[in-house]
Amino acid sequence: MRARRHRLLQLAAAQAGFFSSAQALAFGYSHQGQKYHADRGNWRRVGRGLFRLPEWPVGEHDDLHRWSVWSRGQGVLSHRSAARLHGLPAPPGDVVELIVPRSFRAVAPQVVAPQAGALQAGAPQAGALQRVRLHRPGARGGLVELSDDEIEVVAGLRVTTRARTLRDLAAELADEVPEPRRTELEAPETDGWRQW
Repeated sequence: MRARRHRLLQLAAAQAGFFSSAQALAFGYSHQGQKYHADRGNWRRVGRGLFRLPEWPVGEHDDLHRWSVWSRGQGVLSHRSAARLHGLPAPPGDVVELIVPRSFRAVAPQVVAPQAGALQAGAPQAGALQRVRLHRPGARGGLVELSDDEIEVVAGLRVTTRARTLRDLAAELADEVPEPRRTELEAPETDGWRQW
């Protein structure tokens, strides 16, 4: 029993104090045992199937660790989240962004679909849930698959490389540039009349 707890603590320590229900189950904690530990305050429930050690200190990248664990290790932090970890400037907004495989199917109320204008969106209002954007290769905007050489580990998190992060941000910003509007001066003239 003590060895099981020690292994779970080691795993949680590598994940900023977070661990999933599936990870606890793999170490021998039944669902009833997980409920027991959450009810007793040994573990703090932070989301569906997601726990954190209550004594774990608050860290700078807790939100990124939480969603990385939530993605069951399949997600790779990207776009603004990757820029933050690399110390690069990024568009404003408080959103965690992950590239996940097309087959990824986990859900949470905070998850929103990528949409045009998302990079210019501001931070959520006070008391609102933090937003999470999942990017799936092949969906919206032609995001290309990640290759292994475009993934690295920064602060214990899987993240896109600096070069891939800059390409992803540039592609999204290019989507935000409005089409030039034709002005009266640019309209072609035919027989003294302007045609639109």
